[in-house]
Amino acid sequence: MGRQIGYKLSDEQKEKIKEGKRNRKLKVIKEIIIEEKTNKKRGRPKGSKLSYEAKQKAKQTRENHKLGIFENTYEKQILKITGREKTGFDFWPALRLTLRPIHRYNLCHEIERKIVSISIWKDIEAIKIILSEYFDIEEE
Repeated sequence: MGRQIGYKLSDEQKEKIKEGKRNRKLKVIKEIIIEEKTNKKRGRPKGSKLSYEAKQKAKQTRENHKLGIFENTYEKQILKITGREKTGFDFWPALRLTLRPIHRYNLCHEIERKIVSISIWKDIEAIKIILSEYFDIEEE
């Protein structure tokens, strides 16, 4: 998009354009204009600096991720089951109610695939062992 039809540059504008082209050819560095300090709040709010320990932990986490080491930093959730479950599919509503509020959808699918596999889905004790790796199981 250019200028409107009938728009004409003033002589001052033409001079500035020529000067700018000349400066680009000569690679002249523009002077940096330092503005006076304003009353606007800049930067982080007060009290938001990270502590030394938090910085070190973040640094270690970044290094671990570069090496492909991923730690589970989440606490185990409490999974409430009724005790009347007969197959692996009966655990699914409780799993979903536990993991959905904390937005752990991928973990829900991962556990679901494990407990409904053909070799396990009817063995309740095996399913409880698998679930105990991820949750603190509480029977009602």
